[in-house]
Amino acid sequence: MEKFLDKLKQSGFKLTRQRTEIIEVLHSARYPMTVRDIHNVCNYTDFASVYRNIELFNKAGLVRKVFTGNRIAGYELQYDSHKHKIICLKCGKIKEISICCVGQVQAETGFNISEHIIEFKGICPECAD
Repeated sequence: MEKFLDKLKQSGFKLTRQRTEIIEVLHSARYPMTVRDIHNVCNYTDFASVYRNIELFNKAGLVRKVFTGNRIAGYELQYDSHKHKIICLKCGKIKEISICCVGQVQAETGFNISEHIIEFKGICPECAD
């Protein structure tokens, strides 16, 4: 978590109580959180401040926007290693997966890929029953 707080300071932003709280919430999250989810967990930060700070974090490269099965944007901390997800279209459950096909895509297309986001969507085993 300290890495994100340091990156925020290095980007020229003050390290306020609200910003620290939002980063703590995202750091402890196991899945991407909507602005409303983040606000519901915060003790010291109003909804408008959560929204403004998430936008600031997004511009500073601290968070990544992820669209879940319900088309609502969720946010997660932007770690150095990338993550891929599979999302259930019925219940919205999100599971991280370790498969990455960037090397194969680069080989097939000749593109030098600088970034990517891969989301698979389907029906989880629990909802398929």
